[in-house]
Amino acid sequence: MTHDVTRLTEVGTALLERASQASSRRATTAFRAADGGQLTQVVVALLAGAELADHDNPGEAFLQVVTGRTELVADQDRWEVAAGEQVAVPQRRHRLTALEDSVALLTLIKLPR
Repeated sequence: MTHDVTRLTEVGTALLERASQASSRRATTAFRAADGGQLTQVVVALLAGAELADHDNPGEAFLQVVTGRTELVADQDRWEVAAGEQVAVPQRRHRLTALEDSVALLTLIKLPR
């Protein structure tokens, strides 16, 4: 945990560079508000065409796109989310695809099962 200011554009630029070297074409880093706390933020960098494959939502989450343009898909529902926009992540299986090189901030609280 840190109380330093995080410059998301700088973090995103570094993650996009890491993603360009990764076979998955993506990179992430996470931040927690408190040690052992439930609130987590994950910065996700995806190169154009890269995807976070179908997965369950472990709690409540918002996806905010910092740079680029993405598509969030859950069943038949689709949301195109661009820089400066956010969407609540649905409470069902979903996937995220980068329509162009993108950096997104995922804010989530894991709920007990």
